[in-house]
Amino acid sequence: MSFVLERITSVEQVRVINDAERASLDYDTLVYAKNHQLFADAWAVDKEKDCYLLRAPRVMREDGENRTYYFYFKGELYKFYLVGWFGGEVRFNDSSISLSSLPSGFKGAVTAAFAVYGESGSGPLNQFGNPEFAISPIFKEGA
Repeated sequence: MSFVLERITSVEQVRVINDAERASLDYDTLVYAKNHQLFADAWAVDKEKDCYLLRAPRVMREDGENRTYYFYFKGELYKFYLVGWFGGEVRFNDSSISLSSLPSGFKGAVTAAFAVYGESGSGPLNQFGNPEFAISPIFKEGA
């Protein structure tokens, strides 16, 4: 997969909102985020494969340590979070999703997207060129 890190435009935000509506995932939250400039600034996108990753907007204070993301892959929008402040263990918000039910290539695509996106859409490197924000997703069945 050939992901690139790009600023997300207003038109692309609407696309994410429409994908969320079709998937019954956070439609109202995403509309609110767009209208109040709380949407992610960037996304990792592979336009050829029609695939993207972005961090879910934070519309209220979060005291937890988990980071939530949207990943669009093979025509479906998925929502998952990474466990812990520095962890990379992937857990799905929908408990009915198991690793064995994911489409072929999903894990590799998520890993490739994070290699470009980093933790929050600024890429995996800090201002000094060090891999401070790199994410290496860990997939565990039954987590």
